[in-house]
Amino acid sequence: MSADEGVWPDLIVAILSVNSYPLERTYQHVGGLREQGLCQPQRLATWELGEIAKRLGRAGYARGPVMTDIFSRRLAALGQFVVDRGVEACEDVLTSGSTENIAALLRQVHGIGDVVVRNYLAMRGYSLGPSGRS
Repeated sequence: MSADEGVWPDLIVAILSVNSYPLERTYQHVGGLREQGLCQPQRLATWELGEIAKRLGRAGYARGPVMTDIFSRRLAALGQFVVDRGVEACEDVLTSGSTENIAALLRQVHGIGDVVVRNYLAMRGYSLGPSGRS
């Protein structure tokens, strides 16, 4: 399985599934997100915000100009963080099995908080405590 088929689509869907937009609804767009290259952090790091926004639209993920701008910024921040930290190093943490380490890594990315962390962990099959915290 390539990295594009693993942690990155799940993380992108987790990031886009906030503000009353459920995981299931966002996941319907995962094919388009992949086709548009939005599940490849190296690309996210190099694209201008307008390019990311266009690709979100082409992927079928349309939530209006304000939300598209917010998500474009978050995806660009993720791409830059991953490139700066190292793709393999991030993948190692994201597949480590340690929810604490995963949460600590993700919370360093601009725009990622508890909801995104919970979404990502749920998509990866981790069980969460009664409070929903990892």
